[in-house]
Amino acid sequence: MAGETSLPTTVAVVHADELMRAGIHTVVEHETDLQVLHTGERLDALTAAVATGAEAEPQVLVAQLAAPLDLGCAALRRWRRACPQAPVVVLGELTPLLVQRAVEAGAMGVLPLHVARTELVQCIRTVAGGGLLST
Repeated sequence: MAGETSLPTTVAVVHADELMRAGIHTVVEHETDLQVLHTGERLDALTAAVATGAEAEPQVLVAQLAAPLDLGCAALRRWRRACPQAPVVVLGELTPLLVQRAVEAGAMGVLPLHVARTELVQCIRTVAGGGLLST
C-alpha cells in the first residue's frame, strides 16, 4: 500500500571486542532498514536472555565465535536451538575449518573480520531474506 513503511530488520551483535561491537552497531544503525536490538560480549548470555524473555529475539544475529572454536560452535548450536528463526552471520578469521564448522553449527553467512561495511550490510539483508552467503 502506498505510504506504508516496513519495520526495520532487528539485529543482535555479539563480539568479544568492545570496539568491534561499537563499529558493527554503528554500521547497522546507519541503515534505515536495520535496527540494533542488542549488543553484547557473549553469545550464551544473549541466548539465556532471549530464552527467559529478558531480551527480544532479533531477526538476525551477527556474532564472532568465541575461542576455542569448539566452544564457539557449541554456543552457536545452543543459540540455533533457542532461536531457530534468527539466521546467523559469523565474523572471523576465514579459514576453511572456521567456515565449515560455523556452517555446520548453523551459520547462514560467514564473513572475514575485516569485511567492508557494504558487504556486512548486504549479508545481513541476504540472510534475513532466507539466503546463504560465504565470502
